Amino acid sequence: MVEPFLFIAPARLPDRRDFTEPVTDGDTLWLQLDRHDRAKQDVSLRLEGVHAPDREDGPTRDGARAWVQSWVVTHGGVTKWPFLVQTIRIRDESHEIMTLGRYLARVWCRECGAVLNDQAEAWYRMMGWPVGR
Repeated sequence: MVEPFLFIAPARLPDRRDFTEPVTDGDTLWLQLDRHDRAKQDVSLRLEGVHAPDREDGPTRDGARAWVQSWVVTHGGVTKWPFLVQTIRIRDESHEIMTLGRYLARVWCRECGAVLNDQAEAWYRMMGWPVGR
């Protein structure tokens, strides 16, 4: 039986010495989660519900990545843990199921409540960019 497991944690950008560019593309980024029960953990997150332009769409793909970088910097704020992340993990009886080695996630700005997932997808569509399949 496969069932989803939700986990909510404060998050911030990982140490720049380890991740000079934490935004991989328009729907994937690295954040450090404060897991409370264990050491802080850098994780690759696939934005749930966001379909950025595909790799073949060079200029739009790069534009999507730049937009996510801008959002992260703008909403990074001055607090120690400026983001709130809800990871969506799916497990079956024997192991955890991940999407290309990443957790599915929703990312919020803790200060203003903005949701990266919703704003990114809306912006891609407004730009008229082809979104992933």
